Amino acid sequence: MDTFKVADEVSPAAKLTYGSLFGAFLMLARAGGAGCKLSVNVLIGVASIALVVALLPEYWSRGFGIGLTGVRFDPLPTAIYLIGGVASGVVFSLTEKKCQSREQDRAMRLSRKD
Repeated sequence: MDTFKVADEVSPAAKLTYGSLFGAFLMLARAGGAGCKLSVNVLIGVASIALVVALLPEYWSRGFGIGLTGVRFDPLPTAIYLIGGVASGVVFSLTEKKCQSREQDRAMRLSRKD
């Protein structure tokens, strides 16, 4: 099956809602002084996906959560979603750390030129 066809079958509302919540919670955590900790990012990923599963209306949930099985918290899909939330927090943390490292390296190179 074509990857894009599968992605199209999953509710765009679920993907957009998850991305919006994840981003908003990250910005709130940074503004609140939570720092760039892996545990904070993982918690944000899990909380974001749990809220999407819990609150997204069935008519917007095509191929996701209640729209996939007819049950809002079906154990197997919910476990997969939560694992995905953990993974998104880990990947975000690694990416953020790499970006910060590059910026620090760049700043050090620029300061040596002065």
